[in-house]
Amino acid sequence: YGQTGPYSNRAGYDVMIEAEAGLMYITGEEDGNPVKVGVAITDLTTGLYAHGAIMAALLSRTKTNFGQWIDCSLIESQIASLANIASNYLISNGEAVRMGTSHPSIVPYQVFPTKDSFIMIGAGNDRQFKILCQTINQENLLQDSRFKTNASRVQHRKELISLLKSKFQEEDTDHWLEKFFDKGIPFAPINNIQKTFEHPQNILKLEKLN
Repeated sequence: YGQTGPYSNRAGYDVMIEAEAGLMYITGEEDGNPVKVGVAITDLTTGLYAHGAIMAALLSRTKTNFGQWIDCSLIESQIASLANIASNYLISNGEAVRMGTSHPSIVPYQVFPTKDSFIMIGAGNDRQFKILCQTINQENLLQDSRFKTNASRVQHRKELISLLKSKFQEEDTDHWLEKFFDKGIPFAPINNIQKTFEHPQNILKLEKLN
């Protein structure tokens, strides 16, 4: 909780800060309970902020010959990490809600169930949405006025997501991964830890290190 303030002597761990500083409130399914992130992300974030502060202090010492006082707390780091959620509240007083894997202002941008597992799709703009529709043979969606622009897709989120869910569930994940490969649209399987460490990109990096 920091060096000063009314909570400075209070005990706490990462998960308490997740709960108290907004992260747990926005994490989870729309109609579900708040959930914690799968790792101690606030601990990690605070460490990264501390790393940046240390590097800046060392640079300052080199230039000025004076040291710096560094104060990194979990709660300050977590609040700073709320990013667009925080800016939306501060600018427009808009309260955030849990949205699962979906995005508040981009549609479609979420996990979809397939015939055997799941796939993450992120059509971040109208061009990528066009590629998505063409790749899954749903060009008819491009002619639907409800889905012409991202703004209209956000407005008609439920209708579009329902249609896409039905389509993705027709085939296995591997089918969709092959279809989307090199098409220019962000996509990803939902990998377990074994598949994560067996990922070709990860193996390539490890080989370079060795």
